[in-house]
Amino acid sequence: MVAGANLDSAPGSPGINDNATGVAALLATATALGSAPTVTNAVRFTFWGSESLGAAGKYLAGLDPGQRDDIAVYLDADMLGSPNAGYFTFDGDQSGQPNPEITAVPEGSAGVERTLAGYLNLAGVRPADIPLDRTSDYSAFLAAGIPVGGLTTGSSQKKSAVQARLWGGKAGVPFDPNFRGPRDDIGNVDRHALSLTGPAIA
Repeated sequence: MVAGANLDSAPGSPGINDNATGVAALLATATALGSAPTVTNAVRFTFWGSESLGAAGKYLAGLDPGQRDDIAVYLDADMLGSPNAGYFTFDGDQSGQPNPEITAVPEGSAGVERTLAGYLNLAGVRPADIPLDRTSDYSAFLAAGIPVGGLTTGSSQKKSAVQARLWGGKAGVPFDPNFRGPRDDIGNVDRHALSLTGPAIA
């Protein structure tokens, strides 16, 4: 298994929700596993230094076919504490509004989505699907036929009235009004959202 989060942020942005929250969740998970975890299979943590330049694709290109075949799943942690948070699982079963650019989703992606959605439901929040895309860290894994999944609490898209009733917060306002801006700092992270999404990733 590979679990990843992008390290880079936009110019002039502290990058705390995007994406220090995802990095922190993975570091906390790695710490909890310890140096000799009692797991059957290896877990590799990756921290992408240049998401927009295709770091994940370059990583995969550097692996031989056997190493790529050994990756059972890629789990992505992206923006886990948006201040007007939603709770989105990547649409591995394609049950939501599909992205027409995504023609095939590797078998196993639906199971990742079910696992994450089940955790969030038990934690008291109802998750929703977010369509897969071709620009995120996981897209290189998706293109390589590796099952993918992950969580986000939303970025610049605006929260609908239905979503505000479901999750609280403000309708008509972006999930993260500070996305890629100078106010994406430690004071503008929804700690409650992070307290749910971080353990869900773990």
